[in-house]
Amino acid sequence: EVALRTYVESMTTDGTKRICALEQGSTNYIREVEKILEQRKNGVLLQRMELGLNVPTNGAEYVAHMIAQKLGLKRKNQPATETQEITYKKPLVDHLLTNGYREALARKQELTQTLLALCGFTSTDDFVRAVEKDTAVIMFAAGKGKRWDESLRKITISQIDQKKPRILAQIQNILPNSKSSQSTVPIGQYAAWATRGLGQHIVVHHGYAEEIKRSITDPLGIQNAVFFEQQYDANGNALGHGDALLQMQSLIQEKKYVITQGGTDPNSRETAILSLLTLYAYDKLGTPLSLVLPSASMQNPPYPITVNNNGLPTEFGHPKLKGSGTIESGVTNIGIRVYRSEDLLKLFNTFKKYNRHYESVPGHAKETNELSLDDFDTELLREILGHGVRQLAVAIPEEIQGTVKRYDDIPAFLDSMRKILNIEEN
Repeated sequence: EVALRTYVESMTTDGTKRICALEQGSTNYIREVEKILEQRKNGVLLQRMELGLNVPTNGAEYVAHMIAQKLGLKRKNQPATETQEITYKKPLVDHLLTNGYREALARKQELTQTLLALCGFTSTDDFVRAVEKDTAVIMFAAGKGKRWDESLRKITISQIDQKKPRILAQIQNILPNSKSSQSTVPIGQYAAWATRGLGQHIVVHHGYAEEIKRSITDPLGIQNAVFFEQQYDANGNALGHGDALLQMQSLIQEKKYVITQGGTDPNSRETAILSLLTLYAYDKLGTPLSLVLPSASMQNPPYPITVNNNGLPTEFGHPKLKGSGTIESGVTNIGIRVYRSEDLLKLFNTFKKYNRHYESVPGHAKETNELSLDDFDTELLREILGHGVRQLAVAIPEEIQGTVKRYDDIPAFLDSMRKILNIEEN
């Protein structure tokens, strides 16, 4: 407070480069944010009008006055009286990502337009073009899964190669504006379709990279995709998505944002873009987050997110890893995550110290030697240097209900995709 008082008292009107702002929607603290101010003949104006209310022409002086009032200080120089109306809606965003999260799905379009306006974009296409170079999109496609293998033993379908990862299994093609003239496409093409163009694609695999490229990324026009082979343990087992993430540090360390997705989840492109836009907006407004988790409310949530009364996440955990049963109802992650790369990378040493003996990770069942993304998410909640974690409850249950774990999950996957894409079955 002493430093803040000193700063307020010394703030001038001639080109101040740092400002202080009350974080809208919060009554608990004042957060200092750095913003570039634009020089104008009539004084210093905020380049982006995120402070809200009635901002005088001299923006820096107004902010000093606002903080002085909050701290009970008397200002030697009163702010200019000339004001301009600012339509400021970050409180709406804060509300929908905290205690108003139950409203977020119904107000999804309003939230999207608000975030675009705050960041200075006219459309999501404009945003995607601006952020693509700064983003990595990781699709996990290395595993077949025991349930997939078991389900294939019960069927006699000649076109299913049991040696291949399940993302290569052919299913009905219902993708809109599909460039493929084929009636079927690999399952993995749906996930890649949802995140195409959002960043540098990194496909985590354990073989069949050329076929994945030829049948999934190439048909979607995804250029320069990177194919990363996950290293299994000495017993030939994959040790989870978190273990794969640790192996690809060099591929993401130059990026600002990291999107992760499962290769057989029925992902929504709209949800993926809005999640990335949310993280980008908080970054742009000077109140960065570490992680945005798109979520859905449903019965028996498969990837539960425990939230407090303010709608803030307090715990994550797949029941398999925690050795616990299912939860009757609640909020679930839907498979997509969007991380701030800088904060994510800070956790790598934390997990590398286990030397791939992940059963020792706090909260794990002792018989489970896998490192999940839930573990990274949980650590971000504990991490002092993290900027915060938010759930974004704009998804529908179908975005996770239709995940293909077994061969007989495919009809449910297609039903989920029809609802997500708003396509009616002929």
